[in-house]
Amino acid sequence: MHTTGMVLTGTMDRTRSGLLTVIALIAASVVASFACSSSQSSTRAEFPTQVTLQPTATAESQASQTPGAPTFGDGFVEYPEIPILNVSTRDWEDTNFRRYASEVDPSDFVHGGVGRNDIAPIYSPKFIPLGVAVLFDWMTADHPMVVLEIDGDARAYPMAMLTIHEIVNDTVAGEPIVVTYCPLCYTALAFKRTVDGRSLTFGSTGTLRHSNQLMWDDATDSWWQQVTGQAIVGDMAGTTLEPVPVFITSFSEFIRTYPSGTVLSPESMPSEFHGGYGFTAYLNYDWPNNRPYLFYGELDQRLDPIERVLGLEAGEVSMAFPFKDLSDSRVTETKVGDQDVVVFWRSGMLSPLDQEVIAESRDIGSAAAFDPELPDGRILTFTSVASGGFVDDQTGSEWTLLGRALSGALAGTQLDPLHAENGMWFVWEVFRPETLIYDPDLAS
Repeated sequence: MHTTGMVLTGTMDRTRSGLLTVIALIAASVVASFACSSSQSSTRAEFPTQVTLQPTATAESQASQTPGAPTFGDGFVEYPEIPILNVSTRDWEDTNFRRYASEVDPSDFVHGGVGRNDIAPIYSPKFIPLGVAVLFDWMTADHPMVVLEIDGDARAYPMAMLTIHEIVNDTVAGEPIVVTYCPLCYTALAFKRTVDGRSLTFGSTGTLRHSNQLMWDDATDSWWQQVTGQAIVGDMAGTTLEPVPVFITSFSEFIRTYPSGTVLSPESMPSEFHGGYGFTAYLNYDWPNNRPYLFYGELDQRLDPIERVLGLEAGEVSMAFPFKDLSDSRVTETKVGDQDVVVFWRSGMLSPLDQEVIAESRDIGSAAAFDPELPDGRILTFTSVASGGFVDDQTGSEWTLLGRALSGALAGTQLDPLHAENGMWFVWEVFRPETLIYDPDLAS
């Protein structure tokens, strides 16, 4: 059911060849174990549970198993020789494989089944107004979008495209940024891509660490972890990109909040890609109790590894908010460390990791976290309303999921977004093992 008054088409009469295009572009070896073994029945996908990793790098590029005493720098460690790796370095002659971020174990890397830029990034994005975007047959009101706004320039990046391309090198309000998405983790993040006065351009390595995408930059061929924005291999190891707040929400919520916003256009890429938009090769991937693909670490059993959480960091404290709890209350008000927090949740957004046709997938809802304190020091409290929005108890102003007041005394006011990330429980926990989990019973 759509949640906007606009007439948006949801019918998709493409042939199955569209999906085959997607699989061919992403490379079947990444997804074959679940895209091919799954069906649209109630039988869940089967995932590998263990593997014996073997070094695949060329002998010329590899050092001995014990590479010698390393030297330590600011956030990085450098070995005298290249340590043994589980991935090939053949196409990475300019990458310094002796240097790693301090916390990185060189044996953690796993070949994702594709090579350098086989998952084609977007380098020259084009944008279209909302009135044009609604004409695409896959652009339903509940289609999932990655949304950001900088200095009044609001943009939406459809999951129909990000599922295939994963990386968009963009410039928003004059700021070079990179928008990233890892389907295996359901993590969508954006970062400023200027480092020490130099604008970097990013692509896909085809390599994973903890089931999370690794990017590479065009200046040093360093490898960057998508979920942290940190360079973990190469000359820039230890450097971390500055994050830009992003949200995952429905097309209708983007329209509601930013009626003058723009949407990433399919014309950003050649027409050979267009037939795959609206489909997913990650069929049934986010069904309960599936094991994350190509993840071989220990799983924290406090939650289902694939369960969606909104992860939030405030100072030294990390907390995961399970979607199942957020959906029960719709408004969650608490503290994380010393930080006052309000989390909004609403239904009306589809999963991009469920059915072959995204428009036929289940509703998973969306969430966002904000600081409830206004610039004048007032701290707002909120109640959800039948329209799907939220009303503050102090002024009666109505707010969207994206933290913007549309009506009332505070119309036009924007709540400050907190450093929060959508993702699956396993990836939030593996990169923040000290994380707390929000418990509504304890909070009450």
